[in-house]
Amino acid sequence: FRIHQRSRGVALGSGGGGWVRGGTLVPVRWSMELERALFRIHQRSIESEELCALRLRVERVLPAAFVVLACCLVCTHGRYVGRSRCLPEALRRAGLWNLTSDTPALPEDALLGIAVTKWAENPPGGGEDAVAAILEGRPPDTSAAIPAPLPGATRGQEKTLASYTFVFDRELLGFQPHLLKSHSFKVHNVTLTEACLDGGTSGLDLGVGYAIAHLFEGFDGFVVNELACTFRSRGYLVRLAGADGSKGDLWAWGAEEAEGTGGFGLAELSRKLVLLAKSCVTFALLSATTGSFIRVAVNASAVLLFAMAAAFPQMATAQGGCVPSVRVLMRVFPWIGVHIGILRGAGRPLGPLLKARLAFLMVQTVMYLCCSLMWRVACWRLTPEGYTDQVFGLYSAVELFNMVFVRTPESAAVFPKLAGACLVYLHFYNLTSFFPCHWLVLTTCSVACLWAAIYCMNAFEAPALSGDPFIPATPTVAHPRGVYAPQLSPAWTLEAAPLWTMFWPVDPPTAFPPDAMRHISDQEYLGA
Repeated sequence: FRIHQRSRGVALGSGGGGWVRGGTLVPVRWSMELERALFRIHQRSIESEELCALRLRVERVLPAAFVVLACCLVCTHGRYVGRSRCLPEALRRAGLWNLTSDTPALPEDALLGIAVTKWAENPPGGGEDAVAAILEGRPPDTSAAIPAPLPGATRGQEKTLASYTFVFDRELLGFQPHLLKSHSFKVHNVTLTEACLDGGTSGLDLGVGYAIAHLFEGFDGFVVNELACTFRSRGYLVRLAGADGSKGDLWAWGAEEAEGTGGFGLAELSRKLVLLAKSCVTFALLSATTGSFIRVAVNASAVLLFAMAAAFPQMATAQGGCVPSVRVLMRVFPWIGVHIGILRGAGRPLGPLLKARLAFLMVQTVMYLCCSLMWRVACWRLTPEGYTDQVFGLYSAVELFNMVFVRTPESAAVFPKLAGACLVYLHFYNLTSFFPCHWLVLTTCSVACLWAAIYCMNAFEAPALSGDPFIPATPTVAHPRGVYAPQLSPAWTLEAAPLWTMFWPVDPPTAFPPDAMRHISDQEYLGA
């Protein structure tokens, strides 16, 4: 977890500093104005009575929510993941099952139409008939007599709930209906009822599984799981978006992913150990890249205000506008203002400096987006649409919380470990488990990270603000964090430390001798 701590903002460049005095490394206060600006946000958030009351209430509610989500995850995972509950029986009814070998008998060049309905049996004008009509390029026939629905079904629920097309070769999905018919490609159609997907036999039996399916995955994840666990081979599934046969979302998986959805033994244990190691490496790299980008973005985004103030001086607050003047911004953001002051004193234009910093911010943003794209391909190919964006959002929220709110030695020791364990588990689950529980596990891990953040704020950060300001472990304006690392350059007193210092391990004040920490107390006396 040391790598995790270093990559989360509780690291060099945010805590303390030191120089070599008489051959001894002495920690001193870093008068970094960036840290002071972040500390003001931290202090106002902690001392707000409204936010304090809200944090206390949320801290009491989140454990119960986590337990409920964890129980739902355990039950849903054990009931669905790696198991095909409905599709084998549907294939048997359609004559697509080899009774001798007890395996599916769907030809490689055939298309399989799947309809999810509310019915115990296929109704006319819906289910298999609807999918067949769509694949043949004609509208489904809804004029036939409609049988009585299942108990609990309403008249609005009598239509097909979802329609899909499954193939072994992706090229078949690009064929138009008339090409499929002219080249004699066979189209087989089966129906899966939502009562079967939930494990019940009637609409009255639909319970927790049905609710979770609609809340987190819909029917898509359950259908993908049924196909992968039934055929244990590569596959391509597309959702039919409408009665005109238009294509919706597409899912693709390989034979290795489908074969890895179940099994026991030494080989499976070895595979999971390898995936656990891969999850830890993925977490460390994603945490480091996201933390670096958050730090660059927070540090460099202030240049946008300078650019606005320089380009539109009439908007300055000195003249009643909404943007502070350049002179005010120089005092608020001295890590940029020191450079602007030198240029203005020499009579040089500010344009090159602002353009250079904006270009650097843009390049860093593009690099981070490219990194995100790489991880989508490497780790999250088999996830629902929009899932990766939410994972990166969770990483960004955790990193930003670390940068702003993790300031005491206790928080620096507790929060990175709790959040790191949740994120490693999230990656491990995504690598070892197939559909349909991705959104559920992401929600569970997000709730756990939120509780860890609020717990650290209530248990460590809030009491520390009311502590003795002359103790080095107490965050104050003079020393904004209670963890320290050596200052290797006097230039870091005004400017932000280099990015590589994120990976320098930080230490609590007790790691230094009392004489070395005396300078911190002296600075507090001077500030008082």
